[in-house]
Amino acid sequence: MISVVVKKGRARPLWCGHPWLMSGAVARVEGTPADGDVVRVVDADGRAIGLGFYNAKSQIRVRLLGRAPEATGDEPSIAKLIGARIERALSLRRAVGLPSPQTTGFRVVNAEGDGLPGLTVDRFSNAVVAQVTSLGLWRERAAIRDAFPDANPLVVVAPDDAAEREGIPAPRREVFVPGHAPELDGAPSRTTFFENGLTFVAEPGRGQKTGFFFDQRAARSLVATVANGARVLDLFTHTGAFALYTARAGARDVTAVDSSGPALLLARENAKLNGFESIAWVEDDALRFVMERGRAGDAYDVVIVDPPKLARRDADVDGALDRLRRLVAEAMRVVPNGWLLVSSCSAAISRDALERAVAIATNDAARSAQVVWRGGAGADHPVIAGHTEGDYLKSLFLRVTRP
Repeated sequence: MISVVVKKGRARPLWCGHPWLMSGAVARVEGTPADGDVVRVVDADGRAIGLGFYNAKSQIRVRLLGRAPEATGDEPSIAKLIGARIERALSLRRAVGLPSPQTTGFRVVNAEGDGLPGLTVDRFSNAVVAQVTSLGLWRERAAIRDAFPDANPLVVVAPDDAAEREGIPAPRREVFVPGHAPELDGAPSRTTFFENGLTFVAEPGRGQKTGFFFDQRAARSLVATVANGARVLDLFTHTGAFALYTARAGARDVTAVDSSGPALLLARENAKLNGFESIAWVEDDALRFVMERGRAGDAYDVVIVDPPKLARRDADVDGALDRLRRLVAEAMRVVPNGWLLVSSCSAAISRDALERAVAIATNDAARSAQVVWRGGAGADHPVIAGHTEGDYLKSLFLRVTRP
């Protein structure tokens, strides 16, 4: 097997479990691997660290699949390794009570957190979506399909941005239905699933992420605890999950805002499925909307600020924090005495940076804020110890008052 040798002094993070070998840490490659090939990673003393998918096009030169002893001896079956990792991931979900009669939609495989960098799998009742961002795993998608024989359908998709970085060829979407040949670039299917007893409809593999944001389940439950009798503003509502949780909790008035018309169509359908037809759905830019409400002297008891990824790279962080600070300040101006949830799903934005931005926003808005809860994704989104990049979702739940 081809070996990739790590520079002296650069192997410690890998020995401690970090799943990425960056291009700048590579001393040499012993052999000529093709992009997507499995290689052995060794330290400067020749000790085997692990196996991974190699890609010269990527700054992440090797995405590690396994640690020694998997990296020693004969080349293992990568398909069997993938299947074993998926079964281990399923076992973890079963251990934390997923699925359950109340929750049939959840994260099944959380990429690096489950030892499969470049693979995210979400289940929507019977439907399963596998989002692949690694060329090596794309080549092994038959092993992914074999791990979910009950999926109906199984959608395997490579997002365009990741596919271009990794060199994943088109078509980048396959739909597998039991008893049928795979359909390339198949039309979107629709499915329903439960989350904490609420019914949602999704188009698996379409829209943002895999089709739904399972990572905010804990935050939705928390916000619902203060929603009874409240006036609620849900910014960046996407398909309406926060809005539905607060409506079920007894909110007297719910306004949900998103700039995506297609997302709002699904949100309205979700509301109808659950009998919440009084929610006001607004297609608008969230910042513009909340600024207008502030100028009009409007006030809310609960506001959710859950924007899409604002910083895709380290170079984007400063601008993203400025936008986030402004969003939070404007949201606080319409909360004279109430609750505010602020989330960031940008891995490049640290928890400390998020909290500093919120602190500055409290000054801008002439408010005081107590951090009641610091959180992130749930137990179905595990993160490898030491892989801080995997801890992408950061949330703050705040009690906001006038000084």
